[in-house]
Amino acid sequence: ALEGAEAGVWDMSLGDGSIFFSSQWKRMFGYHGGDVPKTIAAFRELIHPEDLKGSLSSFSGYLEGKFSAYRCEFRLKKKDGSWCWVLSAGKAVRKDEEGRPVRVIGTHTDITERKKTERIIIHQATHDMLTDLPNRVLFVDRLGLAMAAASRSGTKLGVAFLDLDNFKTVNDIKGHQTGDHLLVMAAERFRGELRGSDTVARMGGDEFTFLFPLVGSLEDAEKAASRILRSLEAPFRIDGSSFSISASIGLCLFPDDGEDPETLMKRADMAMYEAKRQGKNTIRSWGRLQGTALIAELKRKG
Repeated sequence: ALEGAEAGVWDMSLGDGSIFFSSQWKRMFGYHGGDVPKTIAAFRELIHPEDLKGSLSSFSGYLEGKFSAYRCEFRLKKKDGSWCWVLSAGKAVRKDEEGRPVRVIGTHTDITERKKTERIIIHQATHDMLTDLPNRVLFVDRLGLAMAAASRSGTKLGVAFLDLDNFKTVNDIKGHQTGDHLLVMAAERFRGELRGSDTVARMGGDEFTFLFPLVGSLEDAEKAASRILRSLEAPFRIDGSSFSISASIGLCLFPDDGEDPETLMKRADMAMYEAKRQGKNTIRSWGRLQGTALIAELKRKG
């Protein structure tokens, strides 16, 4: 009765550490004869190393009475070496005189397809549909985490706001399809200039933001931003036509120029507009603009 189309039964005896699996379980995961785990310890070797600690914690919590039933999701290794996601759920069917579970019966349900669907939904919610770069939601989340890490370690990080120069002209003359191709190709170039810890995100239109963690100084952040600018120097080839495009970048530093994501992004954006005003294809840093009449005006305007 416990088994469904995608579920196999397990029966665990805590006294002697033995475990039994139903025929359906064996069919689902490809184990037969001597390959079938016979002890709890042997079964645990089939749980993905990244999931083992969490699964043990969930099961221990149930045995200790923290939960009314056991329920946990983890990756399980099949006989062919592949991994599948399972929902493991169970309940004690026998307890000792002190009320502690000594026998637990439950099921493993294959939820691999559900997990794939969840990953797709999460990816779509956190990434730009055109370039597949992180979107604003994911960028702000990563920025917040990076700021917390920088605060703990006493380090700095850079935030850059980039706007492609004269991109509207490309759209107006060649059409949005060409403009979209250009955005995708620019995004690929940006990716190629990043360290593993860096992030580039598309804010929308032709605006991109960059996160440079673990920079030692404003000069280090400016060097990283300069690499981004240089990545655009080679012409873009689209459908037999050649396009040259540049960008304006505004840069600010944490914690020097702001202590929350909104302030940092706003000030990087303001510095970018000053780069536009200064002739485009350049970088302007908020820290180097302090005390100027421009910054006083920008602050006044909010």
